[in-house]
Order: sequence, then structure tokens, then C-alpha cells
Amino acid sequence: MDFTLTETQTMLGDAVDRFLADRFDFSTRHKQLAAGISHDSVLWNGLAGLGLMGIAIDSEHGGSGMGFE
Repeated sequence: MDFTLTETQTMLGDAVDRFLADRFDFSTRHKQLAAGISHDSVLWNGLAGLGLMGIAIDSEHGGSGMGFE
């Protein structure tokens, strides 16, 4: 089995890494949990804006069609 990432997968991973490094870290999450915040809609909206919610959904249904691989 070849586990080498495609260029698209690498670019997506880099984008997610940058997004999380800029907007969310363990310290932020710890503070949210201590404050009783279990859901960060701004974070999830940002992740959705990157297209992450539609990765495994076929393009004919509005996703990116990248599948589960």
C-alpha cells in the first residue's frame, strides 16, 4: 500500500495546519473548556470554509469528491 500523500492532500493538510495554528491551539481549547464552552462555531465555520465538511461527499452532491482515501 502506498501511503504517499498527493499534492492536493498535502496542500489541504498545510492549509488546515496554518488555519489551526492561527486560530486554535491547546491553550485556547483549555480556556474554552474551563469556561464551559463545548462548541466554537467560529472555528467550525472556518473549517467549513476550507471545504473540510465536504471532502468525502461526491462533487455531484456539492462536495469535493476526494473520498475517504
